Amino acid sequence: MLLKLTGSSCSGKTTLAYSVGERLAKAVVHDFDELGVPEGADRQWRNRMTEMWVRRALEYQDHGIDLLLTGQSPLGEVLAARPWSDRPDRF
Repeated sequence: MLLKLTGSSCSGKTTLAYSVGERLAKAVVHDFDELGVPEGADRQWRNRMTEMWVRRALEYQDHGIDLLLTGQSPLGEVLAARPWSDRPDRF
């Protein structure tokens, strides 16, 4: 399962996510930007990263692990990510 925690910058998303993650049995916590944000990051970069995180969520799901992802990515972009359409049985 992909759990998405969004909010403004410096609002406590990551702190809350790690606190919740400690209480979930089989879950990992990641921040959308943990791999770095390049200078001049644009919508195409954000879409590629969203697809990468959705793929990772599906990989975790194959192993019975949930992913709690923090970040500011719009929910519509997460739902529109290509990996979901590649594996409709998982959505």
